[in-house]
Amino acid sequence: MADLNSYESRELSWQSYSRAGNQQMQEQQYLLAWQAYCQAIEVAELLLEAAALYPQYATAVHLYVVSHHNLADALLCLGEVRQAEEILRSAYAKVMTLMHDPTVFSELRLESLKALKMITFELHRFYRESEQFELAEALFTEATQAAQAFLAQPNLSQPNLSQPYANPSLN
Repeated sequence: MADLNSYESRELSWQSYSRAGNQQMQEQQYLLAWQAYCQAIEVAELLLEAAALYPQYATAVHLYVVSHHNLADALLCLGEVRQAEEILRSAYAKVMTLMHDPTVFSELRLESLKALKMITFELHRFYRESEQFELAEALFTEATQAAQAFLAQPNLSQPNLSQPYANPSLN
């Protein structure tokens, strides 16, 4: 019998790192927040790897996006504007890749479409706040076109939630 606790314990670790980072941000301890958010990203990447193998973990893509958004916020507070942009762009690229990868479970692809909205909003906000209006609009256009193309795919099916999934071991 496989063990779900491995995924669940990783998810709890992600929550712990994220909460620690949030607390540090509130206390204006941006370097400590940055460290906590880096750890949260490491865990989120493991969770996303599990999502690529097991469709019941598809929502891990949202943890991945939140982690990148949090880290970008900490970097902005540290004055690292270019790094913040790179972090947001890397999450955007990952979500786009997952969404368009036909070898990925449809559940993860659909969750990636949902995550695209969030990461696009954050990156769009970043560009507007830094007065890069052309980049903001180009990003919005690109994301909208990608979402429309994704939704127009004839072979994209809704996940079959009536079928139970096997409980995988992530060890």
